[in-house]
Amino acid sequence: MYSKKGQVTIFVVLGIVLLAAFLLIFFLRGQLFGVEVDVDATGGDKFVRTCFANIGQDAVSKISLNGGFLYNYDNILEVNDYTIAYHLFNGADTSPSRDFMVSELTNFVLEELSTCIERNASSASVETIIDSEEVRFIANFEEEDYFIRVKHPLGFLFEQSESLVNDLIQGRTLTSGFVDFDIHLKVLPYNAESNIYTLEFEDLEFNFAEKQEIADETFLDFQGDFVYSSNSNSLEAMFIGYNVGKIGTQSILLIGKQGGIITPNTPVINLEYGPIAYYVYQGNKKSMTKEYMELEIADYIMSGLYATMDQVDNDFVITVDIQEDQILIYTNYGDLELDNTLTSPLGKILAARDELVNELAIDTESLIDLEDSDIEATAFMHDANTTIYRLTVETDTGPYSFDFAVN
Repeated sequence: MYSKKGQVTIFVVLGIVLLAAFLLIFFLRGQLFGVEVDVDATGGDKFVRTCFANIGQDAVSKISLNGGFLYNYDNILEVNDYTIAYHLFNGADTSPSRDFMVSELTNFVLEELSTCIERNASSASVETIIDSEEVRFIANFEEEDYFIRVKHPLGFLFEQSESLVNDLIQGRTLTSGFVDFDIHLKVLPYNAESNIYTLEFEDLEFNFAEKQEIADETFLDFQGDFVYSSNSNSLEAMFIGYNVGKIGTQSILLIGKQGGIITPNTPVINLEYGPIAYYVYQGNKKSMTKEYMELEIADYIMSGLYATMDQVDNDFVITVDIQEDQILIYTNYGDLELDNTLTSPLGKILAARDELVNELAIDTESLIDLEDSDIEATAFMHDANTTIYRLTVETDTGPYSFDFAVN
């Protein structure tokens, strides 16, 4: 009998301990996960006031985690069970406005009130004010006034996000760290195209996302012009001249797309559409030289010609000269001599590339500020360790881009 009583006592004690632990975890849950927001509420009926307070608290917490929206938004990143607004989408500022957030909060409070009080609340009115340190709801329902203060620095965090978006537009690469005395920024590369930024203030968070599509449409848009001359008017000369221009244009696209390489023999990062050469890798600078690219282009054209021609009677000798706005290709095939000129800003881009790489070798967080205003430089964070830089020049035949990676 004594043994049974002892077992019962042990189970009772364990139950009390587990219950206390559960209550403690529940009480601290808001502090641990940053979901609890202090609320002050005054006026009107106590039950309705409590509903207003709970709904206001929930609305402010959600809109902060979602990056400024509660219902529908044009550009969103879906992450598990919640969504985050893109504040930067392919280089365009798509941040929600403060007025938009006011509208979202107001609509949320009005729509949820009926559910909370379990009766029609269509006669209710709400004015929402977003300040730096708090969000205020001034409401009226059934001729009673209610004043709700949600102690959340939504306005301040939103202003900080706007500043960071502007930095991203200017070409700055953001990293985790303090951006203000009280504000910590956490950067999470979500995938190859999207980053999530979290502004942390004490236990509260404000999220926003950035998307920059890295696809080869940019390269496919570039057509390039080429002309050729020859010491012969034969059909064979015409065939070779045309194919040198065509294959040469393909080689220039690959050179830009892959960071100056065609056949990888250097550290690269492999993306869905191919490899990109690292130009700063683990602190070491390694750029593809103009002479190296000239050999790569020549080898590519030569291989393409051998594959195109049914019968080859002589060896090809191809020499490439990359100039600022054009590429000269000299081809010898037996007695035939051909000169091809391809329109391409590759040489111009290489000068800007060298300028940028020298800056990045010193400071990998260097802002993109090129002397040549015709060249647009953008940066894409691939993961926590790698950033891809793209230099783009608009030409008469479409944009031409050159990518390289920095570790």
